[in-house]
Amino acid sequence: MGWDIVKHSLRMVVMNLGAALRVTLAPVVIGLVLAYVIGLALGVDFGALFTDGAVLETLSGDASAVDPTSGLSDVQVQSVAMLVPISIILYLLMASWMAVSWHRYILVDEKLGVVPSFNFGTVTAYAGKSLLIGLIIMLAIGLLSLILLPLLGFTFGLFLYAFIFGIGVSFLVFRLSICLPARAIGEKMGIAESWRMTSDMSGAIFQAALFIALINTVIEAVRTMIGVYMPIVAEGLSMLGTWIMTLVGISILTTLYGIIVEGRQLPK
Repeated sequence: MGWDIVKHSLRMVVMNLGAALRVTLAPVVIGLVLAYVIGLALGVDFGALFTDGAVLETLSGDASAVDPTSGLSDVQVQSVAMLVPISIILYLLMASWMAVSWHRYILVDEKLGVVPSFNFGTVTAYAGKSLLIGLIIMLAIGLLSLILLPLLGFTFGLFLYAFIFGIGVSFLVFRLSICLPARAIGEKMGIAESWRMTSDMSGAIFQAALFIALINTVIEAVRTMIGVYMPIVAEGLSMLGTWIMTLVGISILTTLYGIIVEGRQLPK
């Protein structure tokens, strides 16, 4: 059943590409514009940040931020340091806006305009719950890493660890997060309740997590191979793959909610 869930979620995205674009385009553009405007207000010199070679070396760790020749003054360093957490918050809010819109489009057939409807209370609550789930998963994966890394070693073991890591993260996300589509459509459900309600489908959810990890591994392998000869094309394909797989992940949560809570059946 795990593959059926993934296949249905992939089909959900592919068959609704227009809606997927409407759900993602406005939040991404608005988030970038807000980050840019806030950066300007903080005094960030975006021209130097993205064009000055010395600055790029600084950002990549090849130069010291306090080195006069690095291209970044102390004031610029402080401005960028202030912008980073603000950008993270904006990213979380815009991603939550996108996810809420997609959940509602699928579950309650909400009509989409050029700019999806934005309910501040729903989006911020969704973002807060997402952040809490993320912290729980980070703690769980951190403890797992302390056990796995010494056992697997640091050569081929790192690749195997990354693969296991991907399965583990997806599994925990799918088990803990059907409370998110519930919140998106105005229903109350806690994280613990989400874990309890998905227990009977844990096997299928593990299978879905395994297939998602396999797909992501293939995407990364293709990107790496193409990147040797056509790096720009590879990055474009990587961005496309990330966009599709992000929506697929949200669609899996939507599908699980529909099956477990609403009693829906997967189409044959």
